[in-house]
Amino acid sequence: MKRGKKLFAAGVTLALCLTILFSLPVRAAEVTFTAVNDSVLKLSADTMPVWSDGVLYTPYTTFDAAYNGVNWDIECIYTKGGSMVTVMDLERRKLLEFNLRDGTSCDGLTGETFAHGAITRNGQPYLPVRTVCDFFDLNYSYRDIEQGSLL
Repeated sequence: MKRGKKLFAAGVTLALCLTILFSLPVRAAEVTFTAVNDSVLKLSADTMPVWSDGVLYTPYTTFDAAYNGVNWDIECIYTKGGSMVTVMDLERRKLLEFNLRDGTSCDGLTGETFAHGAITRNGQPYLPVRTVCDFFDLNYSYRDIEQGSLL
């Protein structure tokens, strides 16, 4: 009789735990929109930034005028075979290089190195937002909005 009561109590406890577990709301995946100047980029996996080790990264195409639709002087070159991403502003003579093989980044003209290199997600290079923005004197912000986040 005692054993039956213990089994019943264990069953009730398990049922309560499962009820609580399955009744908790599941949080939707975080959506982050990316805007360059006044243009919000098309929402897709190819435009969504990611956080890695506390650093915000965005696809290299975010900074390339050919992809982002913004008329500015910054261009990106990604050489898949060479595993290198180069971000440049030829008018201001600025060159930022990211070596995907060894994870380093440096000023292509002076050799100065930076703390964060590029990362790769789904075969696409992602660049550290702060490093690129600081190097090219760009402003950025990351804010929570009702629909998710906005970079």
